[in-house]
Amino acid sequence: MRASWTLAVSALYTTTISANDMQYAMGGLDLPGTMYACESGNPSITCTDPSLNNHDCSCTCTNGLTFKQPVPSPTGDNATACPSLDECQASNVQCLEREQALEVQLVSKQQELVDRENALQAQLTSKQQQLVNREKTLSAQLAAKQAELNNNKPFMFLPMTCRVETNNGISNSGTAYRRLPKNSPRECAQLCSKSGFFFLGDGTGCSCGNTSLGTVAVPVAECSTKCPGDPNHTCGSRTRVMVYYKYYI
Repeated sequence: MRASWTLAVSALYTTTISANDMQYAMGGLDLPGTMYACESGNPSITCTDPSLNNHDCSCTCTNGLTFKQPVPSPTGDNATACPSLDECQASNVQCLEREQALEVQLVSKQQELVDRENALQAQLTSKQQQLVNREKTLSAQLAAKQAELNNNKPFMFLPMTCRVETNNGISNSGTAYRRLPKNSPRECAQLCSKSGFFFLGDGTGCSCGNTSLGTVAVPVAECSTKCPGDPNHTCGSRTRVMVYYKYYI
């Protein structure tokens, strides 16, 4: 009976050796330093490197054959230790588990970042709205204080222009002529103290306003009617009004 060995190294080649030709075949492999022995009359064993990425196979066969020889690297690198298939699979499983755990952590951190950004944006929007509201409040308070200051500041009305009266004695603000007993600039200034200007017309009354008259200016000489209460000033004429503007002192 002839027994045979099958030797597979790095899954790259397989050599079949008969029992009678063992010495020749093993010597023909040209493996310097190889140690082998056959203490059984009927040896049969297969030693296989399970990983193509490992470049060393060291096996001790149970039938008494000892074989140890570095396997040339396909890439020409130096030989390294070759773990078993079970070790490679276990390491691969651990690597996948670790990768999955890191992916879960990454997703969690990304969601935390998004939530934090949303919270900061909401805080920023709230602060901006508070700032706008505060600005509006301060602006209103400033306007009120300015108006109060203006009302308390001394002022005087000065005659500025003579204009054509085209609105039947009514200013653009809608204030009609007030018939005044004396019809003087002083009397009209007291009546229109909160207005920006007033005008005297026809020597019989005045009207207050805060907007532009929008009428045509004419030479001051056309406002020639003397004011009944103050002959030192003119109060317009029948179709003219003398405009007095407020000036703060």
